[in-house]
Amino acid sequence: MHQPLTIRLPAARLLSTILAPVRTLFGDETAALKRRIKRDHRWRLNFYRTLAARYRTNQSFLHTVRRLAERGGNRHPRAPTTRILSSWALRLEQEGELLHEVLAGWVPPDEQLIVAASQDDTGVDRAAWLVEKKLNLSSTARTALLYPALLVCGLFAMLFIIGTKVLPIIISIQTAEGKAPPLLLAAVATQAWLFPFPLIAAYLAIRLSLPRWIGDRRVWLDLHMWPWTQWRRRQGVTFLLAYSAMWGSGMTDVVALNAIAKGAAPWLRQRVQAIAYWVGEGRPLGEAMDQAGFGFPDPDTIEDIGDLDTTPDQMADHLGLLAEETSKAIEEEMRTITMILGLGTMGATALAVAMIGLSMAGMFDFSASMGMAGGR
Repeated sequence: MHQPLTIRLPAARLLSTILAPVRTLFGDETAALKRRIKRDHRWRLNFYRTLAARYRTNQSFLHTVRRLAERGGNRHPRAPTTRILSSWALRLEQEGELLHEVLAGWVPPDEQLIVAASQDDTGVDRAAWLVEKKLNLSSTARTALLYPALLVCGLFAMLFIIGTKVLPIIISIQTAEGKAPPLLLAAVATQAWLFPFPLIAAYLAIRLSLPRWIGDRRVWLDLHMWPWTQWRRRQGVTFLLAYSAMWGSGMTDVVALNAIAKGAAPWLRQRVQAIAYWVGEGRPLGEAMDQAGFGFPDPDTIEDIGDLDTTPDQMADHLGLLAEETSKAIEEEMRTITMILGLGTMGATALAVAMIGLSMAGMFDFSASMGMAGGR
């Protein structure tokens, strides 16, 4: 068997040694491509839609994937997605694997299981529906937080420029005249570069803790304090969408819940496993969510599910509609949050400008009075 040529130059070995920890941390190229595909909701949405549309015109999944790979090879031969599609087509054709087996590890587990539950266009159709709802939810949150984030960046940029470019000149003049500058201006001038770090540290701590932190205190925060309440509601909508899609694809309720829990982060896994336990004990879904004790996905949603008077076959569709209604409510809340954060940031900016302005005005008034006294 032909072995790939390996460069054995000292520089290449040195570079390989240096990059070894990076490869250990982030994995090889295949692992990086898998992470990229899982993050690219838009690409997966278009892929599922193409598979479903062509299947309805009597084109097999193998034929569609092969055609997509050939098209990518003609237009973008070096693109990572072209290599991925070519590999999938090869596995479908030569190794006889099914579509969901090829997708395993490349797409999120819930999407792969939905495709596995139905070997026709139903599975990929429901997977496309799920990805579209995920994409809309994430786009709403991203758009809502963009404006306040820009305002915060503008505030720190202003403080940084004033502290590093303007105030040092004024303070040096005052110091040369033997006058001590106001404490606030001295702090801004000497510590301006530190201003963003507390906010960045707080953001990273919250962002990393959201999918991982569990416990009684976290349950209380999930029910009473933003951004944890917002995270719970968004994750609850995503959970209901995935559960509805799986159930509608033919999976039983307990199997669908366990499948979601298997690929979930600790926070979500704890809640879904608790719901799955009570469903396995024979409790209806709404009662199981209430017995789990986490208020997940949302107390109001739990009551709505408990009030549903429908057959098990229709439950999946009703859950999907309920998730869409909750998603619209979250979208309205995000608009309100955007307005509040924007006004708060503008208020903080005006306060900072006023405090710096008053300090500078007081310093110049003090200098002028000292000059007049010296003239007398």
